[in-house]
Amino acid sequence: MAREKAGRASLKVPGGKLVTAKILYGGDIRRVTLTGDFFLHPEEGISAIESSIEGMAAGSDEIDIAIAVQAAIDENGIQAIGIDAASVARAVKMAMR
Repeated sequence: MAREKAGRASLKVPGGKLVTAKILYGGDIRRVTLTGDFFLHPEEGISAIESSIEGMAAGSDEIDIAIAVQAAIDENGIQAIGIDAASVARAVKMAMR
């Protein structure tokens, strides 16, 4: 069983918005908290995005994380303003370095 670690990273995305990822992980991603100065409609969509990442292998690459995030956005009809799936994935991977 992998030792539990915590990580945090902030990423300024093109257009000037900030996304911050706080991660608790071991062999898999156990908890994700996303914050920043971006907007989501509906606001509750953040939970669906965070849940889409939780449970993924900590070694997942940015592309796989972005695919999971985009699926959550599409399936839940979330409108993301100021961030996209790729920027969320990048912040998550940065938090695990």
